[in-house]
Amino acid sequence: MKTALLISNNQEINHRVEQSLKTKQIDCVTCLDAQNAIINLSSLVTYDYLFITIDIGDIDGWRLARIIRSGVFCTAADAPIAIITENPRYKVDELAAKLFEVNSILTIEDLETDQLRFEHFLNHVEDLNALPSLLLIEDTNDVSDLVKRGLKNLFHIDSVGSGEEAINAISEKDYDLILLDYMLPNMSGDKVLTEIMVIKKNQKVIVNTAFGSVDLANKFLLQGAIDYLQKPFSVNQLREICTKALLREDIVESQLQVSNNLLQVDLLKKQIQTTATLAEQVLNHIERVAIVCNSYGQILFINQPYEKLTGYKRTEQLGKHIEDISTFEKGMNFSDLANRSGHYFQLKMRKFKAEDEVYQSVKSLKLSEPPELQICFFV
Repeated sequence: MKTALLISNNQEINHRVEQSLKTKQIDCVTCLDAQNAIINLSSLVTYDYLFITIDIGDIDGWRLARIIRSGVFCTAADAPIAIITENPRYKVDELAAKLFEVNSILTIEDLETDQLRFEHFLNHVEDLNALPSLLLIEDTNDVSDLVKRGLKNLFHIDSVGSGEEAINAISEKDYDLILLDYMLPNMSGDKVLTEIMVIKKNQKVIVNTAFGSVDLANKFLLQGAIDYLQKPFSVNQLREICTKALLREDIVESQLQVSNNLLQVDLLKKQIQTTATLAEQVLNHIERVAIVCNSYGQILFINQPYEKLTGYKRTEQLGKHIEDISTFEKGMNFSDLANRSGHYFQLKMRKFKAEDEVYQSVKSLKLSEPPELQICFFV
């Protein structure tokens, strides 16, 4: 039976990984931090899979993955490693995975509702650390041989000699990068490029040609190419332009994701502000004095009736502890008020359940606070 090492101090993640592995009949050993994991890895035990979260103590998950890749442990240096995250999977995570030689980024969803990526990891189908694929479209044998020799350690290479063959290949398989010769028989490079963009709009294509000019380079870029390589070129030039092109496009994609996320966050903030305003209006229109605290007793919100009944400004009380607020009678603190038995008012304090309508309104006032909000009513 195969064995996996799980390195995580997140109980929810640990439970889900252990359950997922159990269904696959894979034994699981769990370490709660990097130091214990290193002790475990230093033993004679070997592991078939490694699952690591990022926050595991003094050594983070990324650095621990690099130590494993160094080959100092009994576990094989090329053993499959997955980073487990509670956050969505972004392109920047994949970039980091390639730099640290991690095979996969798995989310909570991958472990629970959609296990396809999890199964691909176990079966070595998906590997972020694998060589990228390249389609070479070149009709000259000498150039084709030069490219294959120069890039064989950097890419998995398929090659075709015409535009028609290229279109068929692209229709049947996904490629990380395409190297396209401009001068092809029967179907010119610019027509092939146009067809490629129709089939796969975001396909990464580098065009190479012996007829270099600013106008031609501009034309290719406008058609969708990501770069331009002029013949004759050296092996070093070829390697540099191909590797940098992929990295550059990954960075651009990561930046677009970040920008989109910032837009979504801004929209969410506006929605929260709208909800908070409505919640504040609800609490301001009740006759009782409402004081909203977090679970530590720190005041987050006081409604308008407080000023009317006490004569104190609400803004002066925000941030104070509930026991330090100015109450109805000058010099009387929270403890005095709570113990007073007069018939003019009494103190009621309770925790609302998550489904409580008032709780939901109050919770929207400050989402960053712990959910155990308390509401104090003075009546």
